[in-house]
Amino acid sequence: MREIRRDVAALSIQVAEKILRDRLAPEQRQAEYIDKLIGEVEEKNKE
Repeated sequence: MREIRRDVAALSIQVAEKILRDRLAPEQRQAEYIDKLIGEVEEKNKE
């Protein structure tokens, strides 16, 4: 069972990596994503 969990975790990381690489390929998208994340963190800190 532990081996299956490790395999699933590894596959999940690989999928997430591919999605992020595709999504953040252009530099403009990277900047927009970073700005979005910063905005979310700022909103959470206001609460």
